[in-house]
Formats: sequence, C-alpha cells, structure tokens
Amino acid sequence: MPSARFNRWFLLFYLFLFALVIFWSYSEYQSRSQQIINSYRDQARLTANAITNSGIRQFDLSENLEQAYLDRAFTLLHTINKLDRDGRLTEDQLATLANRDGLFRIMFVNENGEMGLSAGRGPGPGYGMGMGMGQGGGTGFGRPRSRGTRGIVTLLEPILSGAVDSLILGSPGVGTAVGNESGTGESIHRTGTLSDGNRFMVAIAAFRGGAIVAQLSVDVETALRSQTDFKNLLDGFLDVEGVAFLQLVAQDQDTILTLPDSLGEQLALAEIQLIDAHMEYIDTPTNMYIQLHESVRLQNQPFDLSLGFRANEFDTLKHKLLLQILFRTVIFIILALVVTAFFISRQNAALLQAEKERMEAEVFRLERLQRIQEKQAAMGELAAGVAHEIRNPLNAIGILVQRIQRELVVPKNDPDGEWHKLTGTLRNEISRINSTLEEFLAFSRPTPLKRQIVKISQVFDEIKNLFGTQAENEQKHLNFELTDDPVVLGDHQYLHRALNNLVKNALEATSEGDTIILSAKPKKNGAAVEVQITDSGHGIAPENLNRVFDLFFSDKDHGSGIGLALVHKIINDHEGSIEVFSEIGRGTTFTIILPAARR
Repeated sequence: MPSARFNRWFLLFYLFLFALVIFWSYSEYQSRSQQIINSYRDQARLTANAITNSGIRQFDLSENLEQAYLDRAFTLLHTINKLDRDGRLTEDQLATLANRDGLFRIMFVNENGEMGLSAGRGPGPGYGMGMGMGQGGGTGFGRPRSRGTRGIVTLLEPILSGAVDSLILGSPGVGTAVGNESGTGESIHRTGTLSDGNRFMVAIAAFRGGAIVAQLSVDVETALRSQTDFKNLLDGFLDVEGVAFLQLVAQDQDTILTLPDSLGEQLALAEIQLIDAHMEYIDTPTNMYIQLHESVRLQNQPFDLSLGFRANEFDTLKHKLLLQILFRTVIFIILALVVTAFFISRQNAALLQAEKERMEAEVFRLERLQRIQEKQAAMGELAAGVAHEIRNPLNAIGILVQRIQRELVVPKNDPDGEWHKLTGTLRNEISRINSTLEEFLAFSRPTPLKRQIVKISQVFDEIKNLFGTQAENEQKHLNFELTDDPVVLGDHQYLHRALNNLVKNALEATSEGDTIILSAKPKKNGAAVEVQITDSGHGIAPENLNRVFDLFFSDKDHGSGIGLALVHKIINDHEGSIEVFSEIGRGTTFTIILPAARR
C-alpha cells in the first residue's frame, strides 16, 4: 500500500513537471519569437531613422549646391555684363570666362530671342530648353530662328519685357528652388523646376538689351543629379543585410517610390497576412516577405516607409529556435526520467530492504513465538502432571490442618496464641500453593474464550478501581489515556486478567513518584486496537527481554514465573500479539495488538 501510494503521488508529480516543462517551452518559444520580431522591428526603425537623417542631409546638400551654382552663375553673368558695358568684352574673353571653371555655357540673346555670342562646355545653345537653336557654337547673332525665337522669347519673356532683372529657369536640386537675390538688388523671377523637364539656366538683363544666359553644362548636371537624387540614396539601403525591398507611401496612400522597380507590380497584387499591427506577411508569385511599417519625415512631409525582409530567413530563424527549444525540452525530460528512475530504484531498494527487514523480524518473532509456545506447551504438560500429583496430597494436608485446628485442644502454655499462628500460616501457605497449582492448570489447558464486544474503557475502569488505591498509597501515578473509545472482540474476563497481571508487575517494578500509563487507540487501518502499559520503573535487563514470557522465568525474588507466560497465552489465544521494550533506568513498555470489533 505505501508503494502504491508513492507511485500515485509520483505520477501526479511527473505529470505536473511535464506540464510545467511544456508551458516553459511554449513561453520560451513565444518569448524568443518575439525577440526575433523585435530585432526586425529594431532594424526597420534604425533603417527608417537612417533614411530620414540621410534625406535631411541630402536635401540640405541639394539646397547648398543649388545656392552655390546660383551664386557662381550670377557672379559670372554680372562680370561679363560689366565687361560688355565697359566695352572690353571680346569673344576670347567670353570663352576664357565660360571655360574657366567648366560649369556653364554662356549665351547672349537679343530682344527677339535670337542668340548672339556663345561660349562654354556642353552642347550648343538652348539644348533641352525647347529653343531649337541647333547643336553648334558660334555667334549666330541676328540669325532668324522662328522656333528658337518663339521658345526663347517664351522662356526669357520676363527679362526681355523688362519685368525683372534676373531669371532662374529650372533647378539642379530636388524640388522647387527657394527664392534668392543675386546680390545686386535686382528682383529674381523663377520659372519652372527639374520636374518640368527644363535644364538649369540663369539669366540677367544685358547692358545692350536682351539677356545674358548661363546654362549648366550637361555632364555637370548629370553628376549633380547623381549626387542629389533621392532614389539613388534609397538604393543604398537595399544593401542592408536582409532588406529585400522598400516603398515610400504618401499620406494619401499613393506609392511614391518602390525599390527595386521590378517588385512594384508584384507587391501591388500580393496577398497580405497580418502578423501584428506593424508587421505582415507578403506573398508574391515568386517569394514571401516580411513587411514592416515605419513613419518617416522627408522635406517636412510625413511618409509611410515599408521595409521588406525575406520571409525564408525569418522562418528559418523560427524553425531553428523551435528545434533548439524542442531539443532542450527533450533533454530536460530525459534527464528528469533518468533522475526519476534513479530515485525510484533507490526507493524500491529501500522498500525492498524495509520489507526484507520486516519479514526477517516477523520470521524471528514467529520463531520466538513458536519456541515460547513449544516451551509453554511442554512446561504446561509438566505443570499439569505435577499439579495433579500434588493437588490431592495437598488437599488432604489442608483437611488435616483444618481438623487439627477444630478438634485438638490448644496447649495451656501458649498464652500468645502461637498455636493459632502456626496453624494459620500452614493453611495460608497451603492456599497459596493451591492457587499456584490453579494457575498451572489454567496455563496447561486451552483457554475457554467467551468472545464478545469488550470496551477497553470498561476494563480500564475496573483496573483503576482495583489498583487505584494501592497506587495512591504507594505515591505512584496511575494514568489512563483513551482515543476514540476503542472496542475489541474477545473474552472480557481473560483480557481483564492479562491487563491485571501487567499492571501488577508495573506496580512492583516502580518506586515512589514513578508513573504508570495505560493507553488504548485504534490502529490506522481500523482493523486492530493498540493497548500499551508503560511504566517509568527500573526496567528489564537486555539479556532477559527474550525470556520474559518463558514459563517459570522471573527476575523477582518471589516470583513464580507464570504471570507473563499466562498473559502471552491469553493474548495469543485472542489472535493478537504482545511485544516488550525496556531500558534500564528508564522503564518498560508492553504493546498489545488485538483485533478490533465492529460496533
């Protein structure tokens, strides 16, 4: 039963441990998965911040470059105009000034929009401006060009009409150019940006009429666009490890830019599966991506930045994480099983050892009981024979003593009654011998038990009435302890006789101030009752413990050696057991186990 109970508790503990491991593994998986997701979010957040900062720096660079080119162009044009006003401008000087830094092509345009002097790098006059002026250099002054006239007049109309002194056409930077003064106090008029398809051009009113124009050379403008183009900037972020694409979306949900361009159509038609509020699966015909959203601000305008990462890398990380946690869980469970098996084997070994010791003790007890019974049987037969042989002569002696006391005359020289004392003593000793013979006979024949329900409390009351006064007179403490008022199935008279002998022996083994305790309680299984008689007397010597129930054995000077043997026989006849434990100087305890009765 204890082993089964242990196995039950262990099974419950193992199930609890297994559930705890599963819960821990699931929590670990969720936590580590969230860490992976957070790492993607951190990378997206860092990329968004980098794009925002780079966009700000690039916008500032565009403005600074634009301002630098404007300042250079206006300075060059005013220098040329001053030389022309002083009459010192020649074609060679114009070519020298135009080619000095290699940035601009300088052109003179009259009031009719016809081009005069022209010098500098790049294609011929008006390239990319809708002028239709051809590709070559040369003066060309006064040559009628109808398309050119109409184009140049349209573009330079604010200057040619005298409405403004300076004019800016297009811008080398991103977006619309910011208003500027040339440094001479003239008013500047801007017309168009790069998005209009116009090349960057600066013009001022010429001293002789018309306009002087500085047009940014093609190769310089191409290099400038490469340096300041925002798309080129974003292309660099595609080199970040794991980033597969990025998109800029305006507040009106219009896609401004998708990189690489080849994914634009696929992303527009892709299936989207939400992971959380800021993260989703993108399923395209060719690949699956993890898309994260971050807010960026470019040129003081809010945009939604979508960053795409290859989903296979994300799934691979989660798969590795799952395998790692499963491996750790399996290892933990195996270790738990090994440790459990070890403890079970230790427990089983301990149980087997305890069972072995119990069986050995039980065998020893049964062997000792058998020896006692065999010895008691042999001594009982001998006692019965001796009792029969002695009893008849003893009865005759007793009758003669009574007759002597009744018929013979007391001697006259016996004034102190010595005669009656002697004859009385003779009769008492004959009676004591007869009582001993009765005990021999009671021990030698089977106990005629009259089984009934016996209340231990009632037997205790009888013993208290019998020995209470004696214990009080001898200044000894006789205490009784009962638990749940137990009852047994047995012979009330014989049980009383057994407990009577034990209490009598305890009173003889104790001194003044010692304590004798009688206790009774049901056993845990409810099938038996345990009765104990404990005294704090002088105890029994260890060498005598195995002989206390032997017939004719007694460590008292005048003991017959029948009392404890008779107690053992009575308890044994009730299918019970009796054990003794004693320590010299600390006392003795007799423990009796009797079958319980059903109420």
